[in-house]
This record gives sequence, structure tokens and C-alpha cells, in this order.
Amino acid sequence: MTETAKKVITEAPKKTSKKPTSTSVPAVVPSVVATEAVRVSLTTGEDIEKNKIWAVVSYLGIIGILIVALTEAKDSPFAKFHLNQALLLMIGTTVRICISILIPIVGWFILMPIVQTAATVF
Repeated sequence: MTETAKKVITEAPKKTSKKPTSTSVPAVVPSVVATEAVRVSLTTGEDIEKNKIWAVVSYLGIIGILIVALTEAKDSPFAKFHLNQALLLMIGTTVRICISILIPIVGWFILMPIVQTAATVF
């Protein structure tokens, strides 16, 4: 266990013998605090240096995402973070492209009757 996790556990509020009521706030459980401290310390400088290339590769499209997801980098919190970011970026870009394609098509069907009506009237 890291020093940060030990420090957080020792500084965590102690449980009281008082029974919680519906209006009282439950005490923080030290194991939850320790889990958070360990989770924060998982991405170390060594992990970042080791998986920096995999983080870059994950942004190279679907092939990059598949490569990183299928290698040993999938166990790295740093590589996982960038893999998730790349996946969200790809999904967002795909949605944006679909909307950009649909707007002119929908616009054409809205404007065509108006243009034909105007041509007929005038």
C-alpha cells in the first residue's frame, strides 16, 4: 500500500457508536477512501513512460483502437484512459458527420416544394 493510501486511511473519520438516523449523513468508510487513494496512484510516471506510444496509437482511428485494445497496453490505466477518449472522439465525429450529411438532404426536401410553389405562382 502506498504512503498516500496509508495517510488517507489514518486520517479517515472514525466510526461513531451512534446509530444513523434518516437525517444523519453516514460516516466515510476507510476502505472506500483507501480504494480512491490507490486508484489515484495507479497511473505512475513509469506507467506513463511505458505506454505513451500506445496512447498516441489509440487516436489513429478504428485500427489504432483495436491494436491498443488487443495488446498488453489494455492493462494500463493510462492507455485505457486514452483508449476511452479516442473511442468517444470517434463516436462524436461519426455522429457529427451523419448530421452534416442529413442536413442538406432534409433541407432539399423542405425547400423543393417552396421553390416549386414560388415558380408556379410567379
